[in-house]
Amino acid sequence: MKVQVATTEEPFDAAREKFEDIVEQLCSPEALEMDHSELETLISTEGMEVLRRLLQGHLDFRGGGRRRGCGSDRHRRRGTDAPPPWQSPSDERVRTGERHPDEIRCA
Repeated sequence: MKVQVATTEEPFDAAREKFEDIVEQLCSPEALEMDHSELETLISTEGMEVLRRLLQGHLDFRGGGRRRGCGSDRHRRRGTDAPPPWQSPSDERVRTGERHPDEIRCA
């Protein structure tokens, strides 16, 4: 699956493109040979991707211009600037494997 970055100007272009792909597939000679259940499977599978792209387009559209860690009430959220857990930790304890004195240890 390739990653697509939607712009806020046209957030639903990816969904439209996928929809047009489905229409093209349905008009193909291969689709004309499919039975009813095969067509349903095709539309169900590919249609779910259209819905996913619609949702992502909507989220991109409504999220455009928002500042990270700032809610709609303009309240700055605590802890939102912390790096994600998969990035290098800045805490020396974590890098060296040293345990916190209050940490519960399993036997």
